[in-house]
Order: sequence, then structure tokens, then C-alpha cells
Amino acid sequence: MTKVSAIICGVLFALCPAVAQAQDGIVAWIDRLSGPGPFFGPVIEWRTFCTFASVSPDNSCFGDRNIKRTLVLRAGWLTSFDNKRFDDTPTDTRAVHMVLVDPIYVSRIHPTLDVGAGAGFLVLTGDGFDPVTRFVLTPLSVSFVPFGDTGKRWARVFQVRFEERIITKGLSGRENFNSVTGYSRGYEFLPSAGLVFNFGALKH
Repeated sequence: MTKVSAIICGVLFALCPAVAQAQDGIVAWIDRLSGPGPFFGPVIEWRTFCTFASVSPDNSCFGDRNIKRTLVLRAGWLTSFDNKRFDDTPTDTRAVHMVLVDPIYVSRIHPTLDVGAGAGFLVLTGDGFDPVTRFVLTPLSVSFVPFGDTGKRWARVFQVRFEERIITKGLSGRENFNSVTGYSRGYEFLPSAGLVFNFGALKH
């Protein structure tokens, strides 16, 4: 087992006890790199170290209703399915998978709007190449809660999220993916969107 594989296994093993208590589930879409992608898949979240806007019996990281600020721990597994890996190798449609771990610090600036930023890492795996690890920055994460200011019990169940990530180190098709492609890039911007389902909000 490579060092990178061991790290991935260690992270996922550490998260396993909390999976049953995950507060949010996300169906995420991450735009394609100038090479592989786009990526689709599930992401799970845990809100921790919460502060609240007021003293209330509803104050709960799990329920999310009165949070003012929080650190959100996130982990996901996404795949490119059978999309072509590179524009100049259209017959190579082998899937590339992404393990994403990127906590963010979030502030609620309005009941319908959460804004945050963070940093983490991603790991790309697939047939024909060794795992590729890259550090990522998330300078902007915006979550829109359409019914957040209605005061209803179910108001925060559904959210829409938009994010911009930066992959801080370049990728090369030949060096990183063992491909005959001419693909080679420096750092990249990686936009993404997701539908967030916060069913914990129904319990408070």
C-alpha cells in the first residue's frame, strides 16, 4: 500500500464512527479540470464548534437553526464516470475518482445566506496511474437557504451551495496520469455546486 493510500484509508477510518451522525448530505457537482471531470458524488458534513445568534432551546449544531458561526468538517467521494479524461485522448473514458476532504469555516450573514472559506486536500485515483494528491483552497463557499427566514421547522432542510476551489499545484497528463496527452497545467480554479439536505433540522 502506498503512503497516499494509507493516508486515505486512515482519514476514512477516522470518519467512519461519525457517518451515522452526519448532519448534512450533499449531492455535489465539481466542474472538470482542464483534464479529467466533471465529477459527481456524495459529500457528508459535520458542524462543530458552533456559536449561536441567541440563547434558545433550539441551539444545536445538528439542527443548524440558530447557528452564527461554525467549523464544518466535510468528506466526499466523487467520480467522472465515463467522461473522457483529456480532450486530445477522446477514446480514453476510464473513470477518475476523487476523494475530497476540505473543512470550511462558515458565518451566517442572513437566515438565507451562509458564507465561508477553508482549505483541505483531494486525491485522484483511477486505472493506469498512482494516486495523485493535491492541496486545495476554498476562498469562497456560499450557501443559499431559500426558506431560511420563514421560521418554519423544515426551513433549513434544503440548501443550494456554490463554491470556488483552487488546486495549488499543477497537474501533468504524462507525469501524473501516465497518458500520451499533452495536458499540463499549473494551479487551477475548480468551481462546484451542490444540493444540501439537512434532515437534522427536522428534529429540533
